[in-house]
Amino acid sequence: MLADPLSLNSATAVTAGTSDVQSYGLLSVAGGNSVRSVATLAASAPRTLKVVNATRSKRFSGNVQLAGTAVKTPVDVITDVTTIRNDVNRVHASASDPNFEISSWVQIQFGRPRGCSLTVTQMSDQLLAIVSMLNASTNANLTKLLNNEP
Repeated sequence: MLADPLSLNSATAVTAGTSDVQSYGLLSVAGGNSVRSVATLAASAPRTLKVVNATRSKRFSGNVQLAGTAVKTPVDVITDVTTIRNDVNRVHASASDPNFEISSWVQIQFGRPRGCSLTVTQMSDQLLAIVSMLNASTNANLTKLLNNEP
């Protein structure tokens, strides 16, 4: 299980190194999933960090020939999926409702087929390669994505 509490620091070159460390304390654990929250924030602006573990099964419609046989059979692939999601809620005053709540989130999802030869290190390398690409040139690629550039 992840540590309790977990700290997220949003200090980046974009925010000129301004430190914004948020400590997420454990609220609940059930079925391999967990929910954490920042206790020091007002109820009107909660932040949550969720870890959800799930299993997905997909049947390939084509037939796969089994090694060493002439038999072809449909194949079920079971994938373990882990999602970590950070939600930030804020009250955003609008002309029609001064207490209109909005939410933004960032989510990372890992999918690893069972029985495959992918290692944890290889999966980590995939994530770190994407993070590196997003952070390149003072977060230029991240900024482009957030501005809906293809």
